[in-house]
Amino acid sequence: MRATEILPQVSVIDAILLFRRLGVDVTGMPPDAVKEVRRQLIHQHHPDRGGNLDMAQSINAAYDLIKHGVPKYRGSASGLSSFRRAHQRRREQVAALKLCYPEYPDWAWAGCSEDVPSRFEIYANDFTDLNFIKKSMWELSGRSEAEYTIWGFDGQHFRGRVAVFGSHNIFNYMADAMVIWQTKGNHPYPCRAVFTHETESGELYLIYAEGKHYGDSPVNIKQYSSNLNPGNDQALVCALPELLDRLKQL
Repeated sequence: MRATEILPQVSVIDAILLFRRLGVDVTGMPPDAVKEVRRQLIHQHHPDRGGNLDMAQSINAAYDLIKHGVPKYRGSASGLSSFRRAHQRRREQVAALKLCYPEYPDWAWAGCSEDVPSRFEIYANDFTDLNFIKKSMWELSGRSEAEYTIWGFDGQHFRGRVAVFGSHNIFNYMADAMVIWQTKGNHPYPCRAVFTHETESGELYLIYAEGKHYGDSPVNIKQYSSNLNPGNDQALVCALPELLDRLKQL
């Protein structure tokens, strides 16, 4: 297989996936660690040592993309900083509102701004109810105050969206919740992939794709969206179907 067949339209995501196929997760690795991984893999796959030339070339091509470290956010720094400042102001507003509306439970405030939650009743004790999802993620994360947004992708559009308080160690539960909500909720759609991002950091992660969970080793996805809505990054939306097709083949 040619290097161009392994890494068509080479991108950082392709590079991450290639290294994963070879047993190494380079997401978040510093440059020195990535360089050492590349050295070890080239040693293993070099043709002079019985390896495959195309694979060695693919490793080098992937390394060239991530040799300075795997970027975690590709939006502008000023845009992300502005969003964080707005989020901090929103948190302060919500804190003031919570004093005025003590009847609303803490988990219900995820995703709220200057308004009170629309409701906090739970009508179904399963993941078809958004409030059940919010309450469950909050409890599973040990009543975390870190806010995440979970996104469901149907193969063409980001359909599902729910803000929760959560943590990295419940990413697989977040994925299960979104898959069920998007496929069995009031307006069902297919769910090929699930993503999540933490509001404070702006990092977007792929945590589920094509029936496989990635929550224990999430794939960091870059996006050009200053408000952290991946659906607003048309380049990302257009590239995702091909990425999901490749993941299905791994």
